[in-house]
Parts: sequence; structure tokens; C-alpha cells
Amino acid sequence: MLSIAQAKADFQKALSYKDDAGLYDGIAQCHSAQGAFDDAITFFGDAIEKDKENVCFLRHRADTYCKQRIFKKALEDLESALVFSREDEE
Repeated sequence: MLSIAQAKADFQKALSYKDDAGLYDGIAQCHSAQGAFDDAITFFGDAIEKDKENVCFLRHRADTYCKQRIFKKALEDLESALVFSREDEE
């Protein structure tokens, strides 16, 4: 079974080949799973910066904000995600 540390290392290695929002999200999820929430927020922010309308990235960061009990920022991300998901329906 792949460890979280190994998964994070693999994402970081892949990032050296391709600057991809999904890779930043993967690294962020690894940090979150390890309880390194501040690092996770930073990497989720990087993912969102590269793909501003990605609802999953916004939801992942909101979840991490909730774990930190930073509910105002979590709500802001969820509201943005709702706006983008409604636009997708149109």
C-alpha cells in the first residue's frame, strides 16, 4: 500500500515535469491527511490559482478550513463553488 508520504513525493516529482492544478490538489490532500492544514491551504490555493472555477478544489480547501474551524473562509469557498456549479448547469 502506498503511504501518504510516498504519494506526496510522487505528486511533487510529477509537478517537476508538468505544472498542473490537479497535482497541486493532490499534494494539498496529502498535507491535509497528515494534519498539515496550513500547507494544505497553500497548495489548494495554488491549484485554485491555476483553475479558478474548479469546484472540487474549492470544496477541498473549504473542508480544510472547516478542520481548522475557519468557517468564514470555508463559506466563501463553498459560495464560489456554488456559483461555478450553477454556471456549469446553464
